Amino acid sequence: MKFSKIIAMLLVLSLFSFVFSACGDDTGGGDTETTAATDETAEVTEETTAAPETTEAPETTEAVTEPPKVYEYTTVFEVNFAEMEDGEAPFTANGIDNLRIEGGLMKGTSNGGDPHMPYTGGDAVFPAESVQIVEIKYMNYSADYNMQFFFTTETIGWSEEASIKEYLDWSADDGDDNDWNIIQLDTSMSSEWIGTITNFRLDPFSAEGDFEIEYIKFIAMTEVPA
Repeated sequence: MKFSKIIAMLLVLSLFSFVFSACGDDTGGGDTETTAATDETAEVTEETTAAPETTEAPETTEAVTEPPKVYEYTTVFEVNFAEMEDGEAPFTANGIDNLRIEGGLMKGTSNGGDPHMPYTGGDAVFPAESVQIVEIKYMNYSADYNMQFFFTTETIGWSEEASIKEYLDWSADDGDDNDWNIIQLDTSMSSEWIGTITNFRLDPFSAEGDFEIEYIKFIAMTEVPA
């Protein structure tokens, strides 16, 4: 019995020794640092949107209507058959029968092919820059609507380059409605209308049929103050 008590006491002492030893150990290795959570305060930047500057309405400008241009028309050269006696016409007839002046008109009949009439008066000479319009009053009794005007200068003879083509308003195809063609040729349509004009020629159409011409006028168009 005594021996067992001794054993029990030794066990108790061992247990106390172990507990004290455990309490004395430095297990932490130092103080524990506490990391404080940093509350980052997010500054809310209020973006102040500036009110747009008020754009003043543009001043209203009254529309200015330019007055129409006014032109003065002057005849520089003219072949007026109403002023000629009946008889021979001052043109050479090529592909044209019975070319004549009758009743104040130049009349003829195309026999087809390429009818054309160079002027033979010899006085159709003037500065090209002085004429902007060639006006012809012309009755077309053929079924063709095409005519062509040729001219010569001191530097160019009869050629396609020195010509102006025109599509007629009336022909025999219009029947009883056929009427006078008042043709106004714009001379700027040909780049060869320069220098001095020395002669001209008419190709009334490229078909068979009759024609009548009352006049051929070369007109200056000059702008004048309104």
